[in-house]
Amino acid sequence: MQLSPNNPAFDQLIPVYFGTDEETVDPAKCGVILIQNKNRVRATTPNHIFDEVFTRPPTRQSSRKLDEKSSIHQTITKSSKNLPIRQSSEYAFKAMKHPILFLLFDLNVNPGTAARVQVTHSTDSNLPRVWVIHSRGHTDEVFGCLRAMDVSNETNAFFASAVVKEKGMYGDIARHNLVFDKLERGFRYAEIKKDGSGYKDVSDDDGGQDVDNDRDIQMEDA
Repeated sequence: MQLSPNNPAFDQLIPVYFGTDEETVDPAKCGVILIQNKNRVRATTPNHIFDEVFTRPPTRQSSRKLDEKSSIHQTITKSSKNLPIRQSSEYAFKAMKHPILFLLFDLNVNPGTAARVQVTHSTDSNLPRVWVIHSRGHTDEVFGCLRAMDVSNETNAFFASAVVKEKGMYGDIARHNLVFDKLERGFRYAEIKKDGSGYKDVSDDDGGQDVDNDRDIQMEDA
């Protein structure tokens, strides 16, 4: 399920049901897989998105000898003092009782020496656990299925062609297709001038959006 454009935390949602297809649907058994797609050069982290502390699960070797030093090494600390999104009034899954799987794709990141795929989970015992699978990059070294389907070169060509300037004619045309880019009717439908001499020019104002002039859609301003 595609969510609203430029959602700060989630782009897609896959419903999950922790029951059988023979029983009456119980809302308490509903769950979700949440997805965030990033196409920026700079990587992000689950703790930055959720504003929570996340930790890497111990390996078999570390679980045998887990001292205080290794425990600290396993933890990814909270990135800010903001209220965690799962504690905000706008969070949509407050009634969720089951663990949540969050897939974070940093598609345009060069992982360098960092792990291409990393698994972490939330540490707040008062909330259902969030499991995160975080991938960095878009090559067949990250997604082995691309090699199996023999489309590695096509994938690289696609991402190379997808690099566009932040501002420009083609970028503006694409943004016209976003429902919430600008809210005023005149942004999508030309208005006739009062004297009948032609059509009004599309307004250059932001229609309540993009108040920072950074080409980001700021849903809270709508």
